Amino acid sequence: MIYLLGLFLLFAGTAAVLLNEQVVILLYAERKNLTVRKRSLMGSELRVIPFAAFRSVDVMKVGQVHKGTQLYHLNLTLKTGEKILTRRHSRDGEEINAVALELSKLIGCETNEAPTSRR
Repeated sequence: MIYLLGLFLLFAGTAAVLLNEQVVILLYAERKNLTVRKRSLMGSELRVIPFAAFRSVDVMKVGQVHKGTQLYHLNLTLKTGEKILTRRHSRDGEEINAVALELSKLIGCETNEAPTSRR
């Protein structure tokens, strides 16, 4: 039984290392595009997306306030419906909504803010 647990932990640890990816998003206002760079041990991907391809900047509320795990995630949605996960998050809903609003103004698309407990 301990042998199986050891194999499971080895597999889970290896998968976490291989699947862990780093995402860097750069916004170029003068070029009117956004660059998404993803890197992991499995390789890297570079994608340039023009501002005109974006539908919205979205803030998603995740977790439960009463358990102290409330988080707000910032995501981008393309006109094709594809979601781009920015890996940007915060426990402060007002802060992440302000970032989303500023980003949507730069890109020229709509903002879908998450309701916060302070409103």
